[in-house]
Amino acid sequence: MARSILPVRMLRRGAPTKATGGGGYTFADKVAAGFLAQMLMRKFPLEPEFGPIAEVHFETRESGHVLDDLLLVLKHGHQETRCAVSVKSNRQLTKDGFNSEFVQDAWGQWQGAAGSNFDPATDFVGLIVGVIDDRTLHQWRELQKQATSTRSVALVVFTNRHISRHCSSSTASDLGSDHG
Repeated sequence: MARSILPVRMLRRGAPTKATGGGGYTFADKVAAGFLAQMLMRKFPLEPEFGPIAEVHFETRESGHVLDDLLLVLKHGHQETRCAVSVKSNRQLTKDGFNSEFVQDAWGQWQGAAGSNFDPATDFVGLIVGVIDDRTLHQWRELQKQATSTRSVALVVFTNRHISRHCSSSTASDLGSDHG
C-alpha cells in the first residue's frame, strides 16, 4: 500500500459533485464564452459599423474599469470601440429602473472614475442580465423598437423626457432602484 509523504492534515479532500460535474460554470462564464465564439466567427455583437470583437478582457478592475466583468474591444478599420460590461445573473432591471449599484458603477465608468480611459464619444457601457420579468422585458423591447425606428436626436429627447418625468433630479442615484 502506497503512503502519502504529506501529513494527513495536508491531504486534499474530494471535490463536491457540483464542482466536478460542471456546476462550477457561472452565468458570467457562459456570457464570456458567447462573446469568444462571436470573436472567432467575426460576428458583430453590436452594430456592424463598430466591427467585430478583436479582444475580450476579463475582470478589468485593475485597469481602471468600474464595470469590470468584461471589456470587449471592437475594431473596424483603425477605429477602436470599447464596451465595458457588467454581467449579473440576478435581477438588475425591473419596471422601477436599473439596480442602483449598477447605475452608480455605470456613471463612474462613464465619468472615467478609477483612472479608466473610457471615452464617452466612442465607448459603451453594457449590462447583461440573467433574470428579467416579462413586463420589463416587454417594455425594453418596445424601447428597442423605438430606438431602431427613430432618429438619434428624437430618441435622446424622448429619453430625457422619460427620465425627467420619473426623476426629481438628473443625478445617477435617482435613475436606479434599490432592488437586486
